[in-house]
Amino acid sequence: MDIGNETLSRIHKVLQIDEEWTTRRDCGFTWWAYRLAQHIDAGPPIDDYGIVLTRITSRIPILRNVRAAPHVVEQALARFNFTSDSYCYVYDPESRSIDSVQSGLVHEQTLDWRPRLLASYFIIQLVHAEVDAPALRHALGGKLASSRHPERGRRFVPDDMLNVVGTVFLPRGHGKNLFADKFEFETIYEQTCRINAASFGASATGLAIEVPFGDKTALITLNSAEPNPRIGQGLSVVLRLPIFGSFDECARLAAWLNRKEADGEFLAQCVGAWSVKGEGESNTVARCTFIPNMLHRPGLAMEAAAEAMQKARVINALFNPGVPQPSVWDVIARRMGMKVPAMEGQRELVVARVQ
Repeated sequence: MDIGNETLSRIHKVLQIDEEWTTRRDCGFTWWAYRLAQHIDAGPPIDDYGIVLTRITSRIPILRNVRAAPHVVEQALARFNFTSDSYCYVYDPESRSIDSVQSGLVHEQTLDWRPRLLASYFIIQLVHAEVDAPALRHALGGKLASSRHPERGRRFVPDDMLNVVGTVFLPRGHGKNLFADKFEFETIYEQTCRINAASFGASATGLAIEVPFGDKTALITLNSAEPNPRIGQGLSVVLRLPIFGSFDECARLAAWLNRKEADGEFLAQCVGAWSVKGEGESNTVARCTFIPNMLHRPGLAMEAAAEAMQKARVINALFNPGVPQPSVWDVIARRMGMKVPAMEGQRELVVARVQ
């Protein structure tokens, strides 16, 4: 079975896309819901230790010939990307263009559910792109990357699917948070005890996990207590790097990381966006992802935590090439002023010190 083309077919069907507003190509298609074109493509198979993965990428051109200075664009996109759920706005300074990009990995064992999940992410991406494009143009100048079907021309009446956030996702987002599950968060906590990661426990609303990053740690938080302003209740997953600086400095690094992810340079999903978290001079580079209530399914929080940990490992290898990963408990012990050797039971010593 061709996993890529099968996934594309299922996404097209789930989104109820009209064939008359679709153009097809090998391993991909483009469709028009209104002004902007959404390009969805399947990449070549990737062998990941015996598991054959296919990357499915959605790219929506937003602006062309952006007039604002690069640092102004990076700052603006950092703010837009902070409330992103699954996509990132990416700026290419050479072409002075802005695209909305995200991607997900599919393999045979996830074919029964991941195409539907990706279809949901992709339609949210398109809805928000149609809303945000005029605002970005007003703030940054340039030309709206409006497009038309090569045969039917411009679409003047928006597709009904562009109402799905307001009619389906938001109502579910106003109800009980389906991710607020202490058992699932405690299960994630128990898994961190078996790998080189640290957590001091879970609650009914989430947990925090530390993973090695150079000689420090990166912090991953899973939080179901803070709704996303655009889509309501769900699960926030934030990866904070131990990199601090001014907002401008962090925005520049976030923009660079978004470009690398959008280009598929990491063997990881591009779900969410690099942005800036903090105030004043106390800013960190952070990767923000949000899973809406509507997309809840058992095990998705665990997968999101694993994805964030993998992302931290990839970025750590990029920033600290060739540096062996220390024990996370060694790093935490040093940070707390404890001189304890690496040994069995060190985690218990540190936890006891905290308590």
